This record gives sequence, structure tokens and C-alpha cells, in this order.
Amino acid sequence: MLFSGPGPFVLLGVPGLEALHAWISVPVCVLYVAALSGNALLLGLVVADKAFRTPMYQLLGLLAATDLILATSTVPKALAVLWGLSGEISFGACLTQLFVAHVAFIAESTVLLAMAMDRYVAICQPLRYGALLTQRVVGTVAVAAVARGACVMTPPVVLLQRLPYCGQRVLPHTYCEHMGVARLACGDTRPNVWYGLATTLLSPVLDLGLIGASYALILHAVCHLPSHGARSKALSTCGAHASVIALFYTPALFSFLAHRFGRYTVPSHIHILLANLYMVVPPALNPVVYGVRTQQIAQRLRHLLHLCWTGSMRKTYFIMVSVFVATLLQLLRSVSSYVDEGNTCHCVVHLTNYLSLLQPLEQLQNSAQELIGKYEQELFRVSKSVYTNEDQDNQILDVRHRTEPRNPSTLIFPYNTSTFNLLHLELEKAQKLVTQLKDKKGVDGAEGLLHQLQSQVMNASLILKLLTESDPCNFSTLQQEVDVLEGQLSKCEREREQQQASRYSGLPLPPGSCAHKGLLAVSRPFVVGLNWKGFSHKAGSWGRDSAPNSTSSLYWVAPLQTDGRYFDYYQLYKSYNDLVLLKNYKEWFMGYGDGSGNTVYENFMYFNYYGTSDMAKVDLSSNTLVLQRPLSGATYNNRFSYAGVPWKALHFAGDEKGLWVLYATEESKGNLVVSRLNASSLEVEETWHTSQYKPALSGAFMACGVLYALRSLNIHQEEIFYAFDTTTGQEYHISILLDKVMETLQGINYCPSDHRLYVYSEGFLVYYDLTFLTPTRKPPKSLAKWPFGVHALSKSVKPIMPSKP
Repeated sequence: MLFSGPGPFVLLGVPGLEALHAWISVPVCVLYVAALSGNALLLGLVVADKAFRTPMYQLLGLLAATDLILATSTVPKALAVLWGLSGEISFGACLTQLFVAHVAFIAESTVLLAMAMDRYVAICQPLRYGALLTQRVVGTVAVAAVARGACVMTPPVVLLQRLPYCGQRVLPHTYCEHMGVARLACGDTRPNVWYGLATTLLSPVLDLGLIGASYALILHAVCHLPSHGARSKALSTCGAHASVIALFYTPALFSFLAHRFGRYTVPSHIHILLANLYMVVPPALNPVVYGVRTQQIAQRLRHLLHLCWTGSMRKTYFIMVSVFVATLLQLLRSVSSYVDEGNTCHCVVHLTNYLSLLQPLEQLQNSAQELIGKYEQELFRVSKSVYTNEDQDNQILDVRHRTEPRNPSTLIFPYNTSTFNLLHLELEKAQKLVTQLKDKKGVDGAEGLLHQLQSQVMNASLILKLLTESDPCNFSTLQQEVDVLEGQLSKCEREREQQQASRYSGLPLPPGSCAHKGLLAVSRPFVVGLNWKGFSHKAGSWGRDSAPNSTSSLYWVAPLQTDGRYFDYYQLYKSYNDLVLLKNYKEWFMGYGDGSGNTVYENFMYFNYYGTSDMAKVDLSSNTLVLQRPLSGATYNNRFSYAGVPWKALHFAGDEKGLWVLYATEESKGNLVVSRLNASSLEVEETWHTSQYKPALSGAFMACGVLYALRSLNIHQEEIFYAFDTTTGQEYHISILLDKVMETLQGINYCPSDHRLYVYSEGFLVYYDLTFLTPTRKPPKSLAKWPFGVHALSKSVKPIMPSKP
């Protein structure tokens, strides 16, 4: 009997393994739960966290969404079949299930193809990554994936609906599949067979071929990379995606081939088990693969899990354990047992009154919540009382210290007469210094301070005289007072020198001018803020265009990765206000080949090509690599880097005289080498060799053709201690202090347009104003003998003349 509207189909599960259905359901259920939780968490991160708004992470979000749909469309019904709960499925529900499952499969194949294209662009054309892959492109991929799957699967569903079906309604599978349903029809199913073959060749097989072609191009590009580290980085970038592709396509293609060509050679249970595997294994493993291989996702997941566990999860866990224990005890009370005549033990559980179980559980849950609330209140009160008691104890100790009579015989005094004599000498020196400062007129507003200091020194001398004849236990107090006085004197002397320097600094320098006699002073640090990638990115560089007479107000920020070796993104801001407010910026992705030692000169960014001694030049307007050229003899890969600043073998700098590169060579035995570059061709025009060992320096910069080198004095101060004039070939020792915000200065860039020093210090963006010596009248003798505002080296130092490259 033929009928066009068949009744419900019956899903058998796995024929031949009916006794093992319960065991087969266990891994399927575990994998399904893992797929739901992992993909939902990954999709939630991509949607909610602004840090994952880049195309790469948005493609991961699309993959997670398709995985959720693919698994949910088939696995719940398969579990119901395996558990023996419900094996029937209506004709309409069967067609809907196979339509949704196949659309999700084709959409996931499309997303995997888009991810392969993403890796191809990132490795083979990194400088065009930001222009080719945008959020709009990702949206187009999502719409195209769904539309492609719907267009491909609509015709076979229509064909299945129009076929006549006989009495056979048993489907030997755990879910509805196109060819499995077609074999139940009594009519001609050849259109279904040929259409299924065509769609398979034009969707998954075509996608797999294009993915293979993209990876062939990627491997070809990787094999031509200059270093082993570069090849390892490129291969690790594609490793996660390649493993996902293998997990997805291998069981799917095997199931397809077995359905059409191995129907009688491949056992049916093998085919059905593999069909279930490709529906549940890739969705379960994709979040694990990307969570492990993608550092940013793994860090964010650990942070969220920590917050959840330290918050409400602990309360929920406690309540669940309490409810479980109470339920178990109640069940044990209601269990009875007896042994029959055949020595068989029978256990009987009496659950006649469900309300009697639910009411104690609800009361226990309410009691647990009340106890947790009371515990938190008491904990807050205890912590508050602890702080109050500590304050009271400190006050009592302070009162006792003030009221207890002192017994000189019980105190230990480690100082002798020579110590007092030394203190006398220090006070005499301080008094002489105050007298000298008072004799030097011309410091505005300092007379009152000097008079006050002189009175304090005299009082300290009188107190010392009295103490030598009285109780010596107050010596430490006097020593502290003397230390404070010396600090104030040093501060006064430094302010006096700065005031004198500013009086003879002349008019402000116009942008790009070198009409001065060298660097005179550095201002206090001005902190702009933390870099846009966060505190973990401690190394990097930032600043403005280092070209002379540049009218551009463009600011650039290029944080290095957390290991301090290379950068992948940088941002351009239209103005200083935009930089502070983090708005109106353009973010570019550099891709592979990025390095360190960055500077910007005439709207081009120059940096050391990662893992090589090559110099790279990138056009900021289009983010394209314009030129790459090796620097002959330069060391690289952390060889002769700055002290405390690793992976900075090549350091680019710009000033009023042109573009420079600072580096070291094996021939110079690590001493700093300065080369002036042709900004257009990156050819070395002239080279100078200094006497400074590069790993002993904390940094360097160029200003008006003069190299200034820094060294670290302590965690609070740097000293610009060395200058080398490339015009005369002479080198000088100088001493200009530079206060630090953080301990290490990872990037230093000078800008002639505003005479500022832009410093990247442990993630913070800091700048300093530079003051140059531009006398308008004859300076005092103490300043007239200072080349570059400082004392020169002794005459025995022979000038180092430039050498041609």
C-alpha cells in the first residue's frame, strides 16, 4: 500500500549493538555536555568582551555557534533513542532535523574555509590583513554560510517530501539523514543520489580543496622564512586550525563515502558510530583546542572561572552538597531488604510521600542560605574589629613609649666619640655650603629658604654640642634631622642650577632648529596613561613623527607582546587629545615579520624585522611594507641589547639631521655603532663607532646629530651621561638626571617638532620636555666651559672620526 503522507519513523539506534546502547550513550552525553558548555562559554566571551572584537575571534564565535546548532540538532534525539525513551519521530520533525543538521554542517565548512583564508592573509600578506579582513567581512561570511547551507539543502528536502513511502518506516540510525530517509521511499531516488553527490562535491569537498591550497601557500611562505624561530611561530599559528579541520572532515567524508560506495562492505554499526562522532566530537574539542592554543582566551577563561568560584559558585556548591547528603540519608532510611528462597537479596525503596522529602530539602536550603549570610556578616564585623584593635594597640604602644621613664643604663648606644666628631664635620660642611649659596646672588625667591636653612644648621650644631655632654640616646634623632637638612640643601642646590640654566637658555627653539649648544636639562616626567593593550604589555614604543619641521599631529603607539620580542598591532591617533581619550584612532595589524626598535619618520614606521638583522619600512597611510633591507654586520636576536631591555638589538631614531639606526656588531665587540640612513632606500650613508659598551647602556636617542646615552642610577633616576657629536666626531661625559615613573625605560624616541622625549616605561606612556643651551648673553664661567651644557672629557680622548660603510 502506497501513501504520500507517512506516519512517524522509528529510529533503531545502532543495529547489532542494542545491548550496548547504554554504554554508547555515556561518551555521547559527556561530549555533548562538553560541547554545550565549551562553545557557549567561547561564544559568550566573543560577544561580551570588547577585547575579542577582532576578525579572528569573531570567526571563532561563528564556529562556536555552528557547533552548538550542529550538535543540538541531532544529539538530544540520539540520546533518547539510545536510552530507550523515544524512538519515534514524525515525518515533519525528521525533515526539519536533517535540514538543520546539514545546513549547520555546510555553514561550519564555510567558516573553516574563512578561517583558512584568515591564516593565509595573516602569514602571506600580513600588511594587508587589517584592510582585507574587517568586521563587515566577518558579517558577510556569517550570512553567506547560512544562506549557502539553506540554498543547498532546500531542493533535497522538497524531493524527499514529494516521494511516496511504503510500509517500511524503520530507520537504522540515531537521527534522520538525507540518504537514510531517501532509501525508505518507494519511488525513484536517483535525483536524490545524484544531487547529494553534487552538493557534497560542491560544498565540503570544494571547501577542503581550497583549504588545502591555502595551506600549501602558507607552507611555501613559511619555508622561505629566514629563521627557525620564525618558522616555528608561523606553524604554531596554524596548528590549532589544522587539527580542527582534521577532526571535522575525516569522519564526515568517511560517512559520506560509506553511504554511497561502501553500503555493503562497511558494517552498518561502524557507519552509524562515525556519523555520531562527526556530529559531537568536533563541537566538543573545538573550544578545547582554541582555548589551549590561544593565550588570550585561556587567560580570560581562567579569570572568569576564578571569579565565579570565589563568588556565588562556592555557595551553590555548599547548598548542592547539603541537599545531596540530606536526600541520601532520607533514601537510606526508606530502604528495606529481604532474601528470598533462592538466596537472592531484594532491596525495596519506599517513596510514598514525596512532600515529606521536599519540605526538609527546602528548609535545609533556606537554613544554608541564612547561615551563609550570617557568616558573611560576622566575618565583616570581625575584620572591622581587628582593624580597630590594631589602631588601639598602636595608640597604647605610642602612649607607653611617651610615658615610660628612660633608663640610660638599659639602653645600648653603639656610637662613640669619633661618631660625634664626624657629625660635627658634616654640620660644618653644611654651614659652609649655606654661606656659599647666600653669597651667590641672583636666585629669585631663595633668600628666605637659605636663611631658614642656616638657622636650622646652627640649631643642629647647638643641639649636637649639648648632646655630647648629655644623654647619647637622642643621637639617632639628631642624625635623622641632619639627613633631612642635607636633602633640603641638595634640593636647593639643584633648583638653583636649574634656575640658572633656564635664565641662560634663551628664547624657545623653533621646531626642527639646531641653533643651540647641546642638551641642558630634562623636565619632570609627564604620564599620559597606560598603553591601550594593558599593563601586561610592558615593552614597546610610542611618540610623534621624528622628521624635522613635521606639521603632523599624528601620535603612534606600538606595544610589544608580553615577551617583549615583537608587536602585531599598532594604533595611530589624530591628536594628543584623541590619544588621552582613546578615540578617533586607526588600528593596524602588522602580521608576521614585526619586530622592535620602532620609530616613525616622515609618515613611515621603521623597525627591526623579527628574527633577522633586516630593516623594515612600512607606509603608515596604507599599512604596506615598502622596503626590507639587511643591515650589514649588525647583530640581532638579543645579541648586545640594552641593559634591562632585551630583544632590542637594532634601535631606530630620528632627529633634525635625518634617520639613524643604533646597533652593535661583532667587530665592535658590543660597542654602540651609529649609522645615518637614507630614509628612502635604507642605505647606510655614514657610520660612527663609539667607546660605549651597548649592553651597559639603558637606552639612547639622537638630537641634532648628537647621540645621548643613558644609564640607570637607581629605581627612581636615570642619568644622561654620555654624548657623541657625529658632526665633529667628539665624545663627552655629561650628567643630566632624568626622573623615572617606572624602573625600566623600554623605548625612547625624540621628536624635533616639540623637543620632547617620548618614553615607553613598563606599559606607561611618558614624555619629557628637553631644554637646550641657547645663550642670549654671556653665561657665567661655570656654564661657559660646558660643551653641551656639561663638562667635556679630558683632552687625552681622541675624537672618533666617521667611517664610510
